[in-house]
Amino acid sequence: MIDIGSTVGNYRVVSKLGSGAMGSVFLAEHPTIGKKVALKVIHAELASNAEMVSRFFTEARAVTQIANEHIVDVQNFGQTPEGDNFIIMEFLEGESLGQRLKQEPFLPEQVALHIAWQVADGLAASHARGIIHRDLKPDNVFLIERRDDRTFVKILDFGLAKLTQGGGALSHQTRAGSVLGTPHYMAPEQCEGKPDIDHRVDVYALGCIMYEMLCGRVPFPGEGFGEVLVRHLREPPELPTRINPHVSIAVEKIVLHALAKKKEFRFTSMVEVRAAIGDPTGYQRALDGDRPLEVNTLDLLAPAISVGGAPAADEGQRTMLGEAPVLLSPPPSAVPETAHTLISTAASTAASTAARAPSATTAPSEIAPAPHRAFPMLGLAMGTVALLLIVGGGFVAYQKLSSREALVVLTSDPSGAEVVRDGHSLGQTPLVLHLPHGTAPFEVVLTKAGRREARHTIAGEGTVTVKLEAPPVPPPVSPAAVEVSPPPTPTKHLRPPHPGLSGPPPLKKKEKGPRDDDDVLEPHF
Repeated sequence: MIDIGSTVGNYRVVSKLGSGAMGSVFLAEHPTIGKKVALKVIHAELASNAEMVSRFFTEARAVTQIANEHIVDVQNFGQTPEGDNFIIMEFLEGESLGQRLKQEPFLPEQVALHIAWQVADGLAASHARGIIHRDLKPDNVFLIERRDDRTFVKILDFGLAKLTQGGGALSHQTRAGSVLGTPHYMAPEQCEGKPDIDHRVDVYALGCIMYEMLCGRVPFPGEGFGEVLVRHLREPPELPTRINPHVSIAVEKIVLHALAKKKEFRFTSMVEVRAAIGDPTGYQRALDGDRPLEVNTLDLLAPAISVGGAPAADEGQRTMLGEAPVLLSPPPSAVPETAHTLISTAASTAASTAARAPSATTAPSEIAPAPHRAFPMLGLAMGTVALLLIVGGGFVAYQKLSSREALVVLTSDPSGAEVVRDGHSLGQTPLVLHLPHGTAPFEVVLTKAGRREARHTIAGEGTVTVKLEAPPVPPPVSPAAVEVSPPPTPTKHLRPPHPGLSGPPPLKKKEKGPRDDDDVLEPHF
């Protein structure tokens, strides 16, 4: 077992830096040249778990393919003759973004943008190699000092990375229904355990990190695992400008764009995220004026939830809300909180549109509206508000229609239990179930190795936690309590029932003597 004083390759283990659920990290040093490295070792009790070992080496293989200065450098990995699995990485001196946020919850906007740009740059290179991080969070963003930059970013821990290119040993797949990641930074599709996740889960996670750096808290806080998952799936985030008035509108729009419930409405790539962070004002101009977004009304308003894998709205709902695309300026972010938010957005959009739109007789250079064009522009603004009033009413109607679905988040203690209904596996906990409203109660069975089977009846929506008890341990048996059986009583040998069978000699009756009171049988020779 690797510990302080051990030698791994050319390095001697000097001290222990930390420990996590999967392994421990040690500081190791080359005894001759004095070079320091970080040595990551998987826990011995996990070494027999093929899936855990696969994830461990997936990290090493993934990182060596990326070759970006914002990704931690892996120098070697393998297994010792004693069977210890290890990764040798560059040794970093600094602090994690998580540690920084504990000391300084609100970061200045420019500092937050500088950190976020570097994360986007590193993950753009990772995604170009077909590698999705899947567990991006402040604790995996490490800040060091380099080239007079005290917030130079190194992205750590690709242990949950998914390799989407190539095959064979490099393809790491996760079974459907399993939820992997850190709840406060997980995209809605990741919360549901969907198997077809892509690089946009990292876009969402970066949106959560930016929100936390600017607002001093995560976008969806919660007391329990299930509560956080439900908020990711259903609730819009509170506007960053309401929490921190120092956040600019342009940056707020970038954050909300990254936090869209539906991945189709997020940035399409980390390259786009990086470009927007590098020029928030230019991004806002492109979004508000030069390139209005053409989105379907229903797609903008519908939450990222489906019923049993089917579309969330039928043809009747689409007819009610209208199929014609509508030009909108707000970023395609999460579902608007209320119809009032939509109307407010429409008013500001109409005002900016009125300020930009030239009349038929105006020269291209005349951008600012003249006084004689005020009334036509006011009519356009009022028309836009009227349109959004109709859309807002449709949103309220859609909310009523979407209430036909019940959302159940099933968790277990410990997690990772198999959930079975009527002999069919639904996946592993934590598990998100979408049920038509009014579904009759039904029973599920939860099983996990080393735990007793548990049964639970699902009735209605909400978060359910099922505790899996450990099997009873038989009480120890003390030596004094062991009953010792007496030795067997000798038995007399009787004559064989048939002549010719082996056995003791036959018995004959002894002649009675004067002092003999009883007949005694003795052998007859």
